[in-house]
Amino acid sequence: MCLAKFKKYESYAPLVLRLFAGIIFVYGGWMKLFMMGPSAFAGMLAGWPVPLFWAWLVSLVEFLGGIALVVGLFVRYAAFLLTITMIVASIMMFMMQGMMGVTAPFWGIGLSLALLFTGVGKYWNLERKWFKKEF
Repeated sequence: MCLAKFKKYESYAPLVLRLFAGIIFVYGGWMKLFMMGPSAFAGMLAGWPVPLFWAWLVSLVEFLGGIALVVGLFVRYAAFLLTITMIVASIMMFMMQGMMGVTAPFWGIGLSLALLFTGVGKYWNLERKWFKKEF
């Protein structure tokens, strides 16, 4: 089997990254906003003096940033904010649970950094459709 045949599909990589990362972030933000609520999320971070404002901000960044990734709108901005959020989450989770708590935020860092570097991509995005350019 010759894997070089897949090279013709490499331009689809940003789309795949956006969809999978976006769905993961939308789900995480949805859980924090609507299932548990930002105040419960802030309380979940026991031992850390996290104001309710930051719990709201993280929840909104994950939810709205995930939507932005899925629809392909302001992808680099969303990826930047999500990267920062996941770096802070990784540090906090490491301090609370050690290496076992870092795995999920680490995936978030990797996915959002990849999108920060690649951008929105060619396919299925609102940036190019509405603005005729990539941000």
